[in-house]
Amino acid sequence: MSAGRREFTQNRVDLKQLRRSRWFWAITLLLLLGILLRWFNLGGKVFWHDEVFTALRVVGYMGPEVEQTLFTGTASTAETLLQYQTFAPDSTFADTLRSLANHPEHPPLYYLLAWGWVKLWGPSVVAFRSLSAVFSVLTLPALVLLTQELFGRHHPAVIIAPLLFACSPVQVLYAQEARPYSLWGLLTVLASWALLRAIRLKTWQTWGLYALIAALLLYTSILSALVAIAHGIYSLCTIPRREWLMLALAAIGAVSLFLPWIVVIAVQMGRLQEVTAWTSGAYPRLAMMKLWGLHFAALFVDPGLPLDHPYSVFVPPCIVLLIGFSLYRNWQCFPHKASIFLLALTLVPTLTIIGGDILRGSIISVHTRYFFPALIGAELSVAGWLGEQYNHKLLFKLWLAGLLTMGFVTSILLVGAPTWWNKVVSYPNKEIAAAIRAFDNPVILAQNDGTTLGNLISLSYELPAPTPFVVTFEPEVPKPPEATTHTVLLFYPSDALRASYRCPAEQLPVPGSLWQVPCD
Repeated sequence: MSAGRREFTQNRVDLKQLRRSRWFWAITLLLLLGILLRWFNLGGKVFWHDEVFTALRVVGYMGPEVEQTLFTGTASTAETLLQYQTFAPDSTFADTLRSLANHPEHPPLYYLLAWGWVKLWGPSVVAFRSLSAVFSVLTLPALVLLTQELFGRHHPAVIIAPLLFACSPVQVLYAQEARPYSLWGLLTVLASWALLRAIRLKTWQTWGLYALIAALLLYTSILSALVAIAHGIYSLCTIPRREWLMLALAAIGAVSLFLPWIVVIAVQMGRLQEVTAWTSGAYPRLAMMKLWGLHFAALFVDPGLPLDHPYSVFVPPCIVLLIGFSLYRNWQCFPHKASIFLLALTLVPTLTIIGGDILRGSIISVHTRYFFPALIGAELSVAGWLGEQYNHKLLFKLWLAGLLTMGFVTSILLVGAPTWWNKVVSYPNKEIAAAIRAFDNPVILAQNDGTTLGNLISLSYELPAPTPFVVTFEPEVPKPPEATTHTVLLFYPSDALRASYRCPAEQLPVPGSLWQVPCD
């Protein structure tokens, strides 16, 4: 056994002794702070385009049908738009299923759970988002189970991993978003725990549990296939060939349980290609590289600075180097069963998503949310490496204190902010709404550009209920109502729309794109 392997066996935490020490209360308080952060100001941030579509699907509406109803050139109001965020009086569960099938790129598990959740608590911003907060909190004990399987019951990483997760800015951020990503993280952790446990116990029951959780993981995100590939690579590298049959049967079982949604995808392939066409857009390669680093930096620090800020050039590479160094040191210090798992879970999703974008010219990799399994692997890797520093008291305390401080400080900043980078096309909507409210009798005119419905409903959350909207499909030009005098405002207008009125539109000094037509 090498010196590194001996070091692994010597780094142990006596949990009974820890409970009697002052560190137990410090750890407990930090975990409680991380939990509270996930619930603080839950309804404060802008309810953005993708969250709007979460609500649409859950309550049983289909986006194209809503667009055909609203975008007719006649005036509707913010109150009318928000009616599509709540259950219609005659809505049924079948309406929700029909809406989900209309978006086959999103497997239905999260949305079905959200349907039951908002039926219980009522459809509101806080209700929709609180389900993600619940999933994120449940990930903390799930991480304890996984780290015990991965590193051993008494390894310091059993405590460090939940602490890092509790203060992780990216985890706090998505715990406050009405999207499936917190559930995806939870099920990634649980599926990984179930796999390691099945390999250790070698029983049909444990392999059956893994197949069930893996199926639930697939029902949360199509990209869970990358987690399954990582699990497969790890298993083939670490278990004897005589046990491959159990692995194969578990994989077949998981895919069989997912088969109904595979059929939906096959039937709806045309719709799938339509709603994922945005992934073929262009993006500057240098900006993409910056974003790749920012995805992983947000595990530990996220000041929310613009992409062109010097922070994006200097800090993320340091975090990526820390993760890479952790993976390297784990390979040296841990039994290879643990280190191969960390490498597979971190690198397989990362390299596949980034490599796929490079080869196809697509832009999936610019979005942090698609890296959630890899982020879990990276965080576990750093936790494992930090655990190996446990006997080096000063070094261990400095690293852990530094990472926790950066995480908690920036997490506190982001939960109190009105918007953050993950709000994408709806990022400036609170400021745009404030500008609209400052005008007397405003009317908002727009043409549908693919994101208009979600963005206008997002904006409606911030406006008085009677605020009128007039929206059309191109090339039809929206016209303000004739009965009264309005301040005419254009929301993200095209060049052609801005030139369609008697006098040229003027851009207002607010983020995003809001223009005023200065004449009647």
